[in-house]
Amino acid sequence: MRMTQDEFDSIKGLIKCVEIDPFDKRSYLVNNFRNVLGKISNLDSLEICSNYRKIYEYFDKDIFLKACDIEVEKPIMQVWLGEKWVDYIGKYRLKTQPDYSKEIDSLQEKAKENGMKAIITFEKI
Repeated sequence: MRMTQDEFDSIKGLIKCVEIDPFDKRSYLVNNFRNVLGKISNLDSLEICSNYRKIYEYFDKDIFLKACDIEVEKPIMQVWLGEKWVDYIGKYRLKTQPDYSKEIDSLQEKAKENGMKAIITFEKI
């Protein structure tokens, strides 16, 4: 499977590699290095060509990990439909809440230095 260094970095903690060369020279990651299934390494475009390899020109984490017999748990999301929780299948985006703890600590420390107490509340506008 063709991939970049960044794409490889996203999965390298999940796989055990034999040897990895720079991806600018060898951009195809294989799960059968030297014809041994399960040995993971990277090859160049000339080395990858053979009758027994399925070649993927685009990186897909799930496909590669499945080819290596590695199962990765996918998060399950549920939505509340007023009466019960239902599994949600589809695209979604989780927006994180900002963390103001450092700013709050700083304000509370300043208030304490001046003999005061800081009370901070957050309300939606």
